[in-house]
Amino acid sequence: MTMPFYDCNYLEVSNKLPDVNSIVKRYLKTGLVFVEKRSCDRRSELTLELKKSLQTYVDLLCTKTLYELAEWAKCTLNVNVSTSTIDRAPGMPERRNTLLTIDLRTNYATSFRELEVDNDDKNFVFLDEVGFVVVTRIISIIAAMNKYGMIYHKIYERAVNDEDLKLSIKEINESCQRKGILTQYL
Repeated sequence: MTMPFYDCNYLEVSNKLPDVNSIVKRYLKTGLVFVEKRSCDRRSELTLELKKSLQTYVDLLCTKTLYELAEWAKCTLNVNVSTSTIDRAPGMPERRNTLLTIDLRTNYATSFRELEVDNDDKNFVFLDEVGFVVVTRIISIIAAMNKYGMIYHKIYERAVNDEDLKLSIKEINESCQRKGILTQYL
């Protein structure tokens, strides 16, 4: 059996030479020229029941690493899974608009409006603390602002504890006093 000859540019063939060689080899061996898809079994080792157990555990102890979760699954669920399998396991969607949350937002907005009617708007000071990880460093920021601008901010290169927060609130109070904000609503 002879192979048909096709006229083609050398550069086109040289770029595809490994593909051409594998097709010719397969044709000589089996007589077929199509490629069978190579794939592995991509089904998850975690069943829905195991995913729910894992999600419940994560909700209780949210500071665990993927490695610790894999060890927990091995010891508790008797399933040996990799960290990437656990990472792919979909989490439960965050319920943002439950009836309780909507009621809390409504109460907050109502009480805020009541305070706003009776007080000067510069007295409303919004305080926030945020922490994040940059590579392996933990950075925390405590900031306070009102509608006219930033009143206070402090950056920590570590996690903030309750003593840091108490000190920051005291410093925010002092900063407000210097800016003429005598009655603050945090």
